Amino acid sequence: MSLSLNQLHILRHALGLLENGSGKSYRNHFVTGEGSTDYPDCIALVGQGLMKRSVGNALSGGMDVFHVTDEGRAMMLDEAAHTHLPPAQAVEATLREIHEALVRLMARLPHYCDDDEAPLYVAAQERARAAIAKADAFLSTPTGDSK
Repeated sequence: MSLSLNQLHILRHALGLLENGSGKSYRNHFVTGEGSTDYPDCIALVGQGLMKRSVGNALSGGMDVFHVTDEGRAMMLDEAAHTHLPPAQAVEATLREIHEALVRLMARLPHYCDDDEAPLYVAAQERARAAIAKADAFLSTPTGDSK
């Protein structure tokens, strides 16, 4: 049994590991729903016994929650030992993670700022928008060769 790069990414992300598989696992869940690009891979991983699926609830926004099984963790570690992303793919994957984190941060910023912190919020928002724009430009190029 072999994993696709996206399936390997899903297992790593579910466990809170970095794209290259390093880091310390601090969670075990992956939330996605029908219609998302990751859902078919999650269902395939369930079929292989590498993940378990729980039906969505209010906390998950109605989307299903997937958990990595012990077999999935072992398979991910075995695949990680033999799978090395080419440098461009590794950079792109890391940039996608940063991009997603910035987008989530932008959504949460207004909730953490008092009126007297408005100038700090505006400055942070401008920096985040600029970083998101650069990431979008990089990720939209076919080879990721944006300058």
